[in-house]
Amino acid sequence: MKICARCDLRILPGDEKPVDNAAPTGAGTTVYIHKHLCRKTPTQTSPRPWSRES
Repeated sequence: MKICARCDLRILPGDEKPVDNAAPTGAGTTVYIHKHLCRKTPTQTSPRPWSRES
């Protein structure tokens, strides 16, 4: 089973596209993404002040 590096969902056999990772932390590794454009996983880079419990 392969996981898409873009959306973090499972990739069915035959629906993957290999991509070389050129980042310094994983240079030379191959990651897989869906053949067709998929939605990126949302990321939160800083805490939201309204999400804290008072």
